[in-house]
Amino acid sequence: MCVGKPKSGEQSYRVYLVKDEKEEDLKLEDAAKLAAFFNSKFFHETVTSNNLAIPCGRFEQSFRIDDGDISYLVFVTRFEKGWRARELSENELCLVAEKIGAIHAINTASMSPEFLRVVEENYENIQNYQTSIEPQLLKIMYEAIEGELAKYFSLPNEVMPRLEKIVANEDEEERPTPSERVVCHGRLTADNCYFKENLDKGGATGHPIELVDVTDWENIHFGDVACDLSNLIISSAEPSI
Repeated sequence: MCVGKPKSGEQSYRVYLVKDEKEEDLKLEDAAKLAAFFNSKFFHETVTSNNLAIPCGRFEQSFRIDDGDISYLVFVTRFEKGWRARELSENELCLVAEKIGAIHAINTASMSPEFLRVVEENYENIQNYQTSIEPQLLKIMYEAIEGELAKYFSLPNEVMPRLEKIVANEDEEERPTPSERVVCHGRLTADNCYFKENLDKGGATGHPIELVDVTDWENIHFGDVACDLSNLIISSAEPSI
C-alpha cells in the first residue's frame, strides 16, 4: 500500500540539525548524535561531489547557527519527492537491491582517508551508545510482554530469552569477517525508500516505478554486502514473498 503520491519530479529540501557540544561536556548520547550527523553529511557530500548514481538527497550547503551560548550544526540536501510503500513487492525489492548495489560497488580504496576514518569512528560511537541503552530497552520490552502485549505473541515466554540470546551474540568480534567490506546503509527498510511512477512506463528500464530517494544515512559503515539486503527483506517484504 502506497502513501501519498506527489507530483513526479517535485523537488524539496531536507534540513539536518544537531547541537554542537563542547568536547569536554560530551556525553555518550551526544557523541552518537554528532556521529550520526557527520556520517550522513560526509555521505551526502561524497555522493554529490562525485556525482554517484545513488538515489538520495544531493548536498546543498552547510552552516552553523549560533543562539546565545548554544550552537547548532546544519546541512541541507535537495531531493526528489516520492511515495513510500509499507511493504515491498518482489519488483520493488529488486529495484531497491539494484540501486543499492551502486553503493556496494563503490571502491573503498578510492575514498579519501579522512572519509574512511570519520565513518569508522562515527559508527563506533553510534554502536557504543546503542549498546549502552540495550539493558534499558530489554527491560521495557520485558515489562511490555509481561503485560497486555503478551496476547500478540504465540509464545510470549520465549520472546525474551531468544532476544537476549541475539543481543549477546551481536558482539562484532564474534562475527565472521566478510570477504569484502563495502559501504552499507546500516538501516535499510521500506520506511526510507521513496518511489515514483516511471514516465516511460517501464520501457527502457523494465520497471513501472523508479526509486528516487533513500533516506537515513546516519548508520553508514563498512560491512558485509548481505547486511543491507537481508535487513530490507526481513523488515519490509510482503508476507507472500
